[in-house]
Amino acid sequence: MIIQEYKEPSREERERDYDSFRIDDERFDALSFDKSDPFSLSLLGHHWFYLFDDPDLEDCQVITNRNLHYCLAKTKETLPAYMRSNPDHSNPDHLWENTKEVSDLLVDWNVSLPGYKIFEYPDSFDQRELINKGDYSNASALGLEIEQETPDSVWAITLLVAAAERVFKPVMKAAQKGNEKAIHAVHYLAHKLTHLLSKIAEDHPAKIQKISMNSLTWPILFSPNTKLEKPSRDFVTNRLHIGSKLLVGAQDKAWGNNPLTIVALELIHFIDRHKNSGGESELGRLCQKLPRLTKAKAVSDWWPVGKAIFEFSYPEPHLVDDFGGLISTSREEPSKFRANLHDALRTKFKSLAN
Repeated sequence: MIIQEYKEPSREERERDYDSFRIDDERFDALSFDKSDPFSLSLLGHHWFYLFDDPDLEDCQVITNRNLHYCLAKTKETLPAYMRSNPDHSNPDHLWENTKEVSDLLVDWNVSLPGYKIFEYPDSFDQRELINKGDYSNASALGLEIEQETPDSVWAITLLVAAAERVFKPVMKAAQKGNEKAIHAVHYLAHKLTHLLSKIAEDHPAKIQKISMNSLTWPILFSPNTKLEKPSRDFVTNRLHIGSKLLVGAQDKAWGNNPLTIVALELIHFIDRHKNSGGESELGRLCQKLPRLTKAKAVSDWWPVGKAIFEFSYPEPHLVDDFGGLISTSREEPSKFRANLHDALRTKFKSLAN
C-alpha cells in the first residue's frame, strides 16, 4: 500500500476545496486555527476527527461534516477505537468520563492534567503500553524522571496520574453507589491530597497561582473549628487570588447553573486562547486585535468572532441533541432555534464579561 505524504494545500486549493467562514472581510477555514481543531465542546464529548484513515465512527453521533476528511462527532462513554489508538489525535492518558451534570462541568471547568503532544515523546509509547496492561515495574524509574524534572517528566507525570485514576476508578464507582467502605477510602484520599495541596501552596505560592488565578474553584479543608479552618481559608482567599485572571466575572450572579453558560464559557476561552497564541494562525492574528473583554466590548467585538466560529462547527444546532436544553425554543423550528440560540449566546457573552 502506498501512503501519500501530507502536503499543505495552497491558498488556491483551500479557497476551492475547503468549507469556509468569514469574519468581516477575511476568509477562514479548518486550517486557520492555532495548532488545533476548530471549536468543539469537548466537555460534552464533541471531538473533531480526521477521516484520512477511515476511522470507526460507529460509536459516535456525527454533528458536522467539513470537506471530505473532517468531521465533528459526539463520542459516547469513551473515545472510539480510532482516537484511543491514534496518538496524533488524542491523549489516551485522560480517563475521566464526560458527565452530563452542568454543575459538575462548571466545577471541573479548566481543570486538567498537564498537556503535551504525544508524538513529541516517542519514548512514552512503550511505557504507556506497559502501564495500560497493569505492568508498573518501571514506575520507580518514571518517578526519578519526575524528581529530576527532565524533559520527559511531563508525560511521566500524566501517565502515572492516569494510571492511579484507572486503579482507583472501581472504588470511586462503588462510593457513588453508596458503598460505605469505598466512601471512607475516597474521603481518605481526598483529605490527603487536599492537605498536600495546601502545603504546596504555602511553599510554592507563585507556582500555585499560575493555576489558581485561572480556576473557578479551589479545594480546601473545611472545619467547624475556626482555628483549623480559618488560616487555610484566609490563605486561599488572600494569596491564591482564585479566578483573578479569568476573562469572565467569577463572582458574577449571571453565571447560572445551565448548559448555556458552559457553551459561552468554552467559546470565550477558545477565542482568548487564540488571542494570546502569538499570532501563529490566521484566526490568531485576527483575535490579537480584539480589545479586552468587557461588557461593552463583548457584543460589539467578541460576539461576531464567537458567532462565526460557533457556526462553522455547529451550522445546524437544532440537530445536536445536547443543545435541546440550551433554550426554550423547540428544535422542531430550525431557523427560529438557530436565531434564538445565537441571541442567547450573545446575551451570555455580555453577562459573563467583567
